[in-house]
Amino acid sequence: MLLNPTEAARLIESATSRSCSRQNLERLANRGRLPKSTTKNERGVYRFREESLVAEYLANVDHCQVGSSQPHRARPEVPQSRPETSENREIWPNDSEIPEYTISRARAEYEKANLLELERKKKEGELLLRSDVQKAWSDAINASKTKLLALPTMAKQRIPHLDLEEIEILTELVREALEGLADESDK
Repeated sequence: MLLNPTEAARLIESATSRSCSRQNLERLANRGRLPKSTTKNERGVYRFREESLVAEYLANVDHCQVGSSQPHRARPEVPQSRPETSENREIWPNDSEIPEYTISRARAEYEKANLLELERKKKEGELLLRSDVQKAWSDAINASKTKLLALPTMAKQRIPHLDLEEIEILTELVREALEGLADESDK
């Protein structure tokens, strides 16, 4: 029968009364110290043969590890399977897809570092809140629109000989330009 690394570590612990971790077994398998009792599936996950594992483990670990005088620390009882909930199925559909602790911890530390970097940049003024940028952009657009719409009136004040038809043409051109810009921003 093939065992996953956690089950294999429990088997060794119960058979030898000494502490054994899943990581230690995988490290030994990576180093080729358990060739007869180790197989690796297509995803790179190790499986251990129950029949030969304990004997091969004891024969291939360092002699100072065998019969270690360190007291065996009782581990809390872990349920063999998690309750079936939709939440569990979404995160870890089956045990072979559970990420290793070191990988999960490295990812968590990486994300913490990213958050700290963002926080630092924000305090230094290198980052702005999206809402502040949107408000500033909206204010700039509204100010530009107001000035452009006032253009025909200012033209009439500076060029007094313009008649109402010419002012209307200028107003129409400004509105067309603003509508064209609005259409392009929707794309």
